[in-house]
Amino acid sequence: MSRRAVLKVVKTNYTPSAPWMVRVPPRLHRIEGAQKKFFAKESIAKAYVERLAKQLGDYHSQALGLSDRQKLEASECYRLLEKHDASLFDAVHHYLTYVEQTKRSIPVSELFDEFLSVKQQDNVSPKYLADLRSKLGRFVNSFHDTLVCNLTVAEIEAWIRCLSIGTVSRESYRRNVSVLLEFGRRRGYLPANPAADITIRRRPEGARHSKTRRYRLVPIQPNLGQWLMPFRGKDGAIYYSRRKFREAYKAAGMEKWKMDILRHSYGTYRLPILKSADALALEMGNFPDVIFRHYRRPMNEASAFAYFDLRPSVPPCPASNDALSDARDESFSKKLIQRRQRNAPGTLNADRCQAA
Repeated sequence: MSRRAVLKVVKTNYTPSAPWMVRVPPRLHRIEGAQKKFFAKESIAKAYVERLAKQLGDYHSQALGLSDRQKLEASECYRLLEKHDASLFDAVHHYLTYVEQTKRSIPVSELFDEFLSVKQQDNVSPKYLADLRSKLGRFVNSFHDTLVCNLTVAEIEAWIRCLSIGTVSRESYRRNVSVLLEFGRRRGYLPANPAADITIRRRPEGARHSKTRRYRLVPIQPNLGQWLMPFRGKDGAIYYSRRKFREAYKAAGMEKWKMDILRHSYGTYRLPILKSADALALEMGNFPDVIFRHYRRPMNEASAFAYFDLRPSVPPCPASNDALSDARDESFSKKLIQRRQRNAPGTLNADRCQAA
């Protein structure tokens, strides 16, 4: 037979500022959140003892009033919770917390609409809005009616990894989903942001690693040499200002600057000069079929040479440097062509015919 809990006030020397102690009965540990309570005054400690005694009496009378069905249900709940080292009180408290959270939560589709509305009010760029609609639209289609408080790390990570995209794109999707869910967390729709705990492995950063993880042998053209010459001998990255860059291309009559326009221009104007898809693919770090698919345009050599003759409005470099750069460029191209001819004699001739 279990010992009856003895409620009394005890004076201790544990804490001089609160010398009066009351031991909480084991059955009330979970509710009171402690095994012992300390008080500065004896009168307050005695009032606490009276409250605990009333609680114990209420629990005893309430237990006697339980029906047989409630007693069996409570017994089954204790049996199920035993292996999890949890009490019935913990289980009920967790369930009530979950119910209250679901009452405050909303479906993923509603969160997305609310999020976009706020972004439009913030006057974000149309490009950013389009990116949000594209990436988050796929996410919403998969979790349309799911309450955001029920989303888990495992579900979101599995969804991202099932997308037929590269590692960098996966991280972009994860970042957008995380921004959406963080917005919901701040509004109280979910207790935590599950997307923030997802890690997508990225490729190594820095100039030593290209997108294709291959070295690129890019000859410096004479005009590029002139653009770079003022920075020769200096350390660090060349300064870049979005504002000044925008002012520059708008002053040149361009309303928008298309992504990768310089890379595409390089490939389009370089092909008529090299007359070899293999050589250009080696310079650009991709494959000959990509060259033909994206950069083969009706472009003559005169226009191509004019493009690579765009020079800065600064005193030109010495003629000897230009001649040396031209000679190196010509020698480099010849070596590439000769190497390709030795390895695949028929390929270069076919490339020349298609590029002409």
